[in-house]
Amino acid sequence: QIPIIIVGNDLHVRYASDAAKVLLSKRFTDSERKITDTMLALQVPDLKDRILHVVDSLQTTEHEFQDDDGYWRLLRIQPMRKADKTIDGAVLIIVDIDAQRNVKARLREEENKGQRLFDTAHGIIVIIGSDQRVGLINRKGCELLGCDEHDIVGRNWFDTFVPEARRAEARGIFAQLMAQEIQTDASRVIPVLAAGGNEKILLWHNSVLADETGAPVAMLSSGQ
Repeated sequence: QIPIIIVGNDLHVRYASDAAKVLLSKRFTDSERKITDTMLALQVPDLKDRILHVVDSLQTTEHEFQDDDGYWRLLRIQPMRKADKTIDGAVLIIVDIDAQRNVKARLREEENKGQRLFDTAHGIIVIIGSDQRVGLINRKGCELLGCDEHDIVGRNWFDTFVPEARRAEARGIFAQLMAQEIQTDASRVIPVLAAGGNEKILLWHNSVLADETGAPVAMLSSGQ
């Protein structure tokens, strides 16, 4: 059921599984036919160069392509060694990845949708890692702080964006949440330091982000 093709150093097909014959050509019967004369060469235009590169470099390569019906396939080409270790051509294996690729496309679409919602939120949204550094901030947050994203992400949130008079309090709330000493955090008013040292008063809601084991890894804070 797996399309497998063996070609010699001269690119002639020595063997093709039944599944491979369907992909190569519906009329493929000639075992001496060159791989470059088959349907696969039309679907993978640089097929000859890829095979010769594998034979010459002894490095396995992979390439995604679409067949005539629009289905996505993964072509894996690996060198074929004889018993005496000499290279005697290449083995081509074709794997159906259409379903997998479609799932990835849908995941990307959901991620993009989530990013759009994240960036269009009316308030600031910031993710602070267990090391107290900013891992992610939305567009509104950058605007409110008057800083570019690259000037915020990676900085210690409390040292950089919380007024000194309120840092101990803010750090205490963070520590309690990360230690799971409090399950939820009521809304709190804590100011932030924007560009130029300007303070802005925000009402915050905090929650903990956990990994698959349930261990806290970051705090998600939204403020208005």
